[in-house]
Amino acid sequence: MFKTIIALLLTTSIIACPYQFESQNLCVDMEWTNGPFDGAPSNFEAVVYDKDSGEKIAPENLKVYVWMMMANGHQHGGPAIEWAYGEDQVIDGTAKFFMGRMKGYWQVRFELNEEIVAVDVELKK
Repeated sequence: MFKTIIALLLTTSIIACPYQFESQNLCVDMEWTNGPFDGAPSNFEAVVYDKDSGEKIAPENLKVYVWMMMANGHQHGGPAIEWAYGEDQVIDGTAKFFMGRMKGYWQVRFELNEEIVAVDVELKK
């Protein structure tokens, strides 16, 4: 019985949080299902969840977009991401990135109540 209680405590108290909205105790996890590619549509799934309980949530005021971080220190937005909540509050998204001759890298950004979580994108050729 004691081992069961310890195992239960360990599994419920340690929830991975790859990216966190610090002020809101929420996490974001994102996985590419196709890509990410340079110049072609790329698909991903993401979830927002409570850091303590692990419960998935679907915030109505969430924004998801791409952002370019330039090597010279400048930064700017990019093409719109098509996204929607699918089954079980999972975000289904499609993004298209283009590097051309630009030096820098792209990010997928999740913004909630003016707080931003940025996920760096490593494009496949």
